[in-house]
Amino acid sequence: LFFAVFATGDRLEFQVWLSFWMLPFGAMLLALVGDEMSDLVIDAIDRPPLLWCLSLLLAALQRDRRLAPARSSCELVDASLVLLTELVPLIFALRGFLLRRGFWHGY
Repeated sequence: LFFAVFATGDRLEFQVWLSFWMLPFGAMLLALVGDEMSDLVIDAIDRPPLLWCLSLLLAALQRDRRLAPARSSCELVDASLVLLTELVPLIFALRGFLLRRGFWHGY
């Protein structure tokens, strides 16, 4: 706060005063967000969500629980996930390119 008075001269505007008092709270908020993001990364490494999703899809498609899933159902799940994660964003990107908004605008 003393630096704010020194930087602005003798008069201290309310906006400058408020920004200097809110700076520690903003730093704490950024630290909390960074901590939560690191927790999400560690959880994703410990329990990969894509593998969990694949196993749930295969279990839902499996009719006989005593047998291993058929190769065709495994390939169907793999192809559908590739379609969702790769082809759908590319379709939106090509749509943006064709509408002359730019490839990366749609992507």
